[in-house]
Amino acid sequence: MHEKAKTTIHVLIENMVRPDISENLFFKHYNEVTKKNVIKLLLRCKRLYDGRNEAVNIFKLVMEVEATL
Repeated sequence: MHEKAKTTIHVLIENMVRPDISENLFFKHYNEVTKKNVIKLLLRCKRLYDGRNEAVNIFKLVMEVEATL
């Protein structure tokens, strides 16, 4: 699960327009495979998914507003 979470985070960060954290520093901090680190990585995955979904919703709303103008 540790590696899958790292891969998911990597892909989600690559999809972001301007990531606010260097994944190398982030992964160095959570490199050790422990329950605590896996949970933190999974929580980071959830936050990145939620952020991406919010951004998509905002972009859709902006496009609707621009279409009506």
